[in-house]
Amino acid sequence: DLKRRLELHRRRGRLWARLRRTKEEARRWTRLVEMCVADGAAIEIMDLQPIYPALASLTGSRTQFLIKEKKVIFGRSSFVYQPDIDLSMEGGSARISRCHGQIRLSKDGIFWLGNFSSHTVYVDGNPILTDEEVELKDLATILIDHITLRFDVNHDYVDWLCSNDNTTTNITSCSSSGSSSSYTNNDKSHKDDHHKDNKEDISNGIKLVDSESEVKTSQLS
Repeated sequence: DLKRRLELHRRRGRLWARLRRTKEEARRWTRLVEMCVADGAAIEIMDLQPIYPALASLTGSRTQFLIKEKKVIFGRSSFVYQPDIDLSMEGGSARISRCHGQIRLSKDGIFWLGNFSSHTVYVDGNPILTDEEVELKDLATILIDHITLRFDVNHDYVDWLCSNDNTTTNITSCSSSGSSSSYTNNDKSHKDDHHKDNKEDISNGIKLVDSESEVKTSQLS
């Protein structure tokens, strides 16, 4: 039984090492393709999914992580959880949590770094404690345990994305205000018609009462 467990442990270790090598090779090929496309080289890409530009990047001593989503989680990968940014590719990650923190882009084009772990994260030398969030500026230096990362922002793409979001928000608000005003006008006209109908009913009732009283008076006479 002990030999079987040891053999399973060794086999799992070999599979995990092979998986990490495959992932790193895939990242390198992806980075190479993006660099060639950015340089204007003619490359035929069979995959129909377009290569979106990165909002920002984290550059370490071994790997460059591209941030293409408005909210990404960084941490240490495991069998049960895979973060968006796997810091274990930078070396030893014993003191890095699986979900160590997140980097998010707000609607006004500002990046924020939040720390979810009990281990302190340093941004430009300032400690970020658990459940704290700090603004992440361009060319900021992030220290997570022994891993040092440089944060670079793609200002052109971020500005374009934020301007499009603001335009969409304005169009939505204008359409909603227009629909509410038209509803108010329709409601007002409906109330006016109802009030007019009530007035006509009252006047008809008064005329009917007057005619009945005249008939009774003529009969008595």
